Amino acid sequence: MTLRTVRSQRQNAVNPLRCLTRAVVVLLRLHSVLLLAGLLGLPVQYNREMQHALKAEETDSMQ
Repeated sequence: MTLRTVRSQRQNAVNPLRCLTRAVVVLLRLHSVLLLAGLLGLPVQYNREMQHALKAEETDSMQ
């Protein structure tokens, strides 16, 4: 076994700290995507509610 193969085997070994770090990064990215989707959905929801309120006013004024 040469020194080169020993080094390559060490680099391929699973490092628990590295796995934990990657898991945290993935979860943070997922969380940020969900927050962004929620923030983008707020104006859409507000627009729908305003349209619904305007339609309700129109029907009330017709009666």
